[in-house]
Amino acid sequence: MAITFVADWSNIKTGHVEDYAVLYAAGVATDDGVWFSGRGLESLGILTTGITTGTVRFSGSNDATVPANTADGFTINDQTADGFATYEQHELPRWCKIHLQAWTTGTFIVTIKRRYSGNTTS
Repeated sequence: MAITFVADWSNIKTGHVEDYAVLYAAGVATDDGVWFSGRGLESLGILTTGITTGTVRFSGSNDATVPANTADGFTINDQTADGFATYEQHELPRWCKIHLQAWTTGTFIVTIKRRYSGNTTS
């Protein structure tokens, strides 16, 4: 599964860009997730809805190369209730992954929004 980011906003004067991706539109089981680069990101927002019983985990890795999707890296945050979390540049690792760590009930919807200047690279 690849993550498809959709352009949301850009400012030609400052070079800032915002885009988003829906990671789970109807998650109803645990899932390994997919790593994406945290390099060049100024901020990352995670919106989670539909949690009845379960955990959406934000994991990180500072490995030189992208980890296997089955690797969890280190835990940055676990969301066990609907909500929004924002992380600034200094809080973001080299590689980021949001995945369904635990699921019992609910239909999870997870959307991420990232802000950066210019291109994000690995």
